[in-house]
Amino acid sequence: MKAHSGTEPRLGLSRKERCMGDLVAAEFSYPRDAFRANHAHDRAAFCCTFAGVYEARYGDRTFLCAAQGLVFRPAGEAHSDRFRGASPYCFAVELPAEWLRRSQLYGGVLSEPRSWNSPRFKWLLQQVYREYCDEDPIAALGAEGLIWQLIAEVSRHDSRHECVPQRLEMIREVLRSHFASPPKLTELAYLAGIHPAHLSRSFHRHYGCTIGGYVRQLRVEFAGRQLAETDQPIAEIALEAGFAHQAHFSTAFKRQTGRTPAEVRRFRRRSGRYANFA
Repeated sequence: MKAHSGTEPRLGLSRKERCMGDLVAAEFSYPRDAFRANHAHDRAAFCCTFAGVYEARYGDRTFLCAAQGLVFRPAGEAHSDRFRGASPYCFAVELPAEWLRRSQLYGGVLSEPRSWNSPRFKWLLQQVYREYCDEDPIAALGAEGLIWQLIAEVSRHDSRHECVPQRLEMIREVLRSHFASPPKLTELAYLAGIHPAHLSRSFHRHYGCTIGGYVRQLRVEFAGRQLAETDQPIAEIALEAGFAHQAHFSTAFKRQTGRTPAEVRRFRRRSGRYANFA
């Protein structure tokens, strides 16, 4: 490993870097509220701050690196940097292009600027910093192993979160097709390829209701159409919609629409037209 120290007088930037196997690790200190105009880097890098706040701006997109933050900076993309706080202090690990090409063979998606607010990801880079500070000749090997672990974890994180909306839409389609007798939560989770608890949390976060609440909504909407468009008996509509009996149906229907099934049907007969109360 070799170390190099230098200064960029225009910015008042002090830099110390060290080659660690295929990696280049560097620490930077900046004056308060330093700003770097558009520039690009030859190597991609993971960056974090140990003091202050770092903002990287790519066009109209801003990526923030604060207390628990981590930023991925791709190679060759022009961006500006702003450093806030009394004594901004940053650490970056530059990656060779070959590492990124190899990571893509295993599902890596590190090709665009990204930021994560993850204590786990920052902790891994902090462990690299510990190796960077260690004069042990094995430190380079340790740093490389930690960066490969970080690449794997952020790639897995991004892949899982990018797939969730698509998987949730698939689950919603299943529920729309089988609202009268929906699959169990464990069966839905198996279809989505995620844990039942994660499916339940993600569904509520994306759609603002529970899976059970969504099924009840579908049942009431179906029943409302049947009440308004057909002369089918209410008891039959209740069973066809998936309710256990007419009383259960009437309670759920009024809770959601503010009217009983009989009131909806009477309104339809008086007006001679369909009105959507669901």
